[in-house]
Amino acid sequence: MKKIFKNIAASSLFSRLTEMLYTGIGSIICFHRVFPDSESHADLGLQNAHMTPDTFAGLMDILIEKNYTFLSMDEVHELLIKRRQIRKVVAVTFDDGYKDTFEYALPVLQERNIPVAVYVMTGDQNEILIPWLILLMDVIYQHSVISFTIENNVSQFRTDTSYGKKTAINSILDLIFSSEKNQIAHLRKIIHHISPGSKPPQNILLPYDKLQHYNKNPLVTIGAHGIDHSNLKALNKPDVEKQFNDSKKCLEKVLGSPVVHFAYPYGGREFAGTREFQLAKEAGYLTAVTTRYGHIFPGHAEFLMCLPRISIGPAVCGDSQLFQFLMNGCIAMMKNKGKRFITA
Repeated sequence: MKKIFKNIAASSLFSRLTEMLYTGIGSIICFHRVFPDSESHADLGLQNAHMTPDTFAGLMDILIEKNYTFLSMDEVHELLIKRRQIRKVVAVTFDDGYKDTFEYALPVLQERNIPVAVYVMTGDQNEILIPWLILLMDVIYQHSVISFTIENNVSQFRTDTSYGKKTAINSILDLIFSSEKNQIAHLRKIIHHISPGSKPPQNILLPYDKLQHYNKNPLVTIGAHGIDHSNLKALNKPDVEKQFNDSKKCLEKVLGSPVVHFAYPYGGREFAGTREFQLAKEAGYLTAVTTRYGHIFPGHAEFLMCLPRISIGPAVCGDSQLFQFLMNGCIAMMKNKGKRFITA
């Protein structure tokens, strides 16, 4: 089936048609981690979010060869509000602010003079969900059976198969993300039930107070990603406002410059909606990006708080043809069942 799809999508007529109808003026593409395979032990269970520097460089070179125009998020905002009619633009973004974004991805981008937006969190590293989520993946991948008790409810999963591990992970994440408060406390408790004494990986995120050096780089835009990567949609309104406002103020104090771009943690429809879009606008952001899958159209000038992105996942690594399908609108057409303009 995959081969049949590729043959159809590779058709020059089909490719031109989807590009004309579904790519709009361009794309905001989303990455997470770039580091050598030799360091993948630090990211067991979340390997689907990473690629090697060579793979990342190859993807950037494809965009250059295809004559894309690279824009910063400031330029994306200007392009939309001025309703400039151009095509084939792309903005590169990285979520979470991993150290390896700056160590491995940034040199690739600098060599090619490509701007990048990096969305970072401002909480204490021990109070950010990301390292604990990585630990959860590692713990589940190391066990054939897991069990834990939350609020007198006992849960048990067989995790001796890939399907079982994914089921357990998704069930735990549903439980965590539905919590209005203390999402990280719930996660810690579950992990310590499964594997007492386990500790999350240390120092994988660049502390936000170390960002000033990178903010001086004209290719780098630092954006906010909340305080601790909580599911905003599950929080009450004052806590959501705190995520928007406090992260913005903290970053602006450290960087000495305005922070006007935001990325919603997780970014799917179950994690950010109309309330969050409005609160982001009230907090003073000029753009906010989701992980709704889609390309950018002129009409997004009216939806600057819910700009869609193209997430670059594991299937793309080493598959340049699939990457081109992502960029030419073919995948967006299928994922969105023919809908072109993606907002909320």
